[in-house]
Amino acid sequence: MPASALLKASGLAAALFIAFAAALMGPSSPPTDNYMATIRLGAGSIMCAGSLLLSKAIGETFLRNGGRGAFKALYCASLASTAAGGCEAASAFMAINRAVALTSTAALLSGAGLALIRLAKEVE
Repeated sequence: MPASALLKASGLAAALFIAFAAALMGPSSPPTDNYMATIRLGAGSIMCAGSLLLSKAIGETFLRNGGRGAFKALYCASLASTAAGGCEAASAFMAINRAVALTSTAALLSGAGLALIRLAKEVE
């Protein structure tokens, strides 16, 4: 099994936390223009699908034999970034604070990136 159940659960918990925070923290208004609603729905769906595929690829390659902590952090961050895509897609229909979702996802991904940089320096 490429990624453990605990790792998947922690990524999904982070995704749920991001989604609930975006829904509860001062939501912005949904778009009144159908064009903007379509763009938000499409962009959010693509981001959500891309994040799921990225986490699947990381799980099947870097985490195949257990993996290091940096790749586990990257797996969790990519799994949690599906929440930002879901919030973007949902903002086409309801009021959601997309900035909170995107900022939280960026913080998770930058933390995982710093862990990968530290790992690269250790390997050298």
